Amino acid sequence: MEKIEKLNTTIQREIAKIIEKIDFNCLVTISKVETNDAKTKANIFISVFPFSKIEEVAKEIGSLQHKIQKEFNQLEIKTKPKLNFFIDPKAEEIDTNNKINI
Repeated sequence: MEKIEKLNTTIQREIAKIIEKIDFNCLVTISKVETNDAKTKANIFISVFPFSKIEEVAKEIGSLQHKIQKEFNQLEIKTKPKLNFFIDPKAEEIDTNNKINI
């Protein structure tokens, strides 16, 4: 496994643990992490179910971004890039496909 891929996996696991502690009243998952080659920035893609809660979750994560970064920086990980959070563009599509029409 490449170093960047390994770092992405580690970041995904650790951010998921941090996010898990926050009560969003919906399911929030880390769907993907992309770290730049310099390992200075990591884009964290989140999925929200139901997707209708996305704006609420985005605002909450935005207001907690500094706290999440601080908690992440305290972990015993050698490389600690700046975290940037984004909505996974596939999240709404997945939510729509999971609805059952009766």
